Amino acid sequence: MCGQMSHGAMLDILGVFERKILRAVFGPTNDNGEWRIKYNNELYILCKESDIVTYIKINRLKWAGHAIRMEEHSATRRVLVAVVEGRRQGQAETKMGRWCDGRCQEVGGEKLEECCKE
Repeated sequence: MCGQMSHGAMLDILGVFERKILRAVFGPTNDNGEWRIKYNNELYILCKESDIVTYIKINRLKWAGHAIRMEEHSATRRVLVAVVEGRRQGQAETKMGRWCDGRCQEVGGEKLEECCKE
């Protein structure tokens, strides 16, 4: 499973890493003689910038807008608007087959088997 992390999980890890760095930069807080780490919202107030995940999402949207305004025959635009058809061959297909086999055995359902055969 190494290297097969979802996009959302990657963004979560990136956010955790960002907060870890901000805590190291800004240090702890002294509340009535007790030291504690800063809360997430305190870090973002001190930083006065959007978090790294929001920054990445905004820049992706900017890039997509840039790419969509490119000329029709531009390779970048063609890749962005392309519709991928067909199925992946090889390892992905066998993994899906194993997944379907396991679910069919668990559920014992014929509808799921029919779906997996397609």
